[in-house]
Amino acid sequence: MEVTLVGSTNGIKDQQEAKRFVQNHARICYTDKDWGQLLDEEFKEGLMRSLIGRGHHSPLDHVALNFYLSGSAKVLAMTLNNQGMYTTSEKSARYTVMKNVPPIQRELYGKWDDWFLNEISRQFPEEKFKKLHAKGSDGKTTAEKLAQENA
Repeated sequence: MEVTLVGSTNGIKDQQEAKRFVQNHARICYTDKDWGQLLDEEFKEGLMRSLIGRGHHSPLDHVALNFYLSGSAKVLAMTLNNQGMYTTSEKSARYTVMKNVPPIQRELYGKWDDWFLNEISRQFPEEKFKKLHAKGSDGKTTAEKLAQENA
């Protein structure tokens, strides 16, 4: 799996910058200083530990990191999607064909795709469900898209 940082809050480039950004947001709650003055303060690791130890977690919400994950398992995406502080834009299995996958995965995917398409066609025959089997503007039927998505 390949992970690339593609964007972040305020152009944060590393962990130290992220910690400082969080510290500044936490300090707003406890200081008479304004934002510009906080930017001049040194980072204090002990302050961060103290804040988190006291349950002051909301400043952590101010940092957003955007990653591009390539070659990750579907189960990882499903797990991350269940987390409250995670948002995803992932390549759609319905509209795209996955590339750069190991041959065994491609073979298994093809078998599942065929199985789902056959099962959809059996359960929802074309004679009764014409829309499901009609080709769309992309040249695929809804049945094919459903099979591809679930394979």
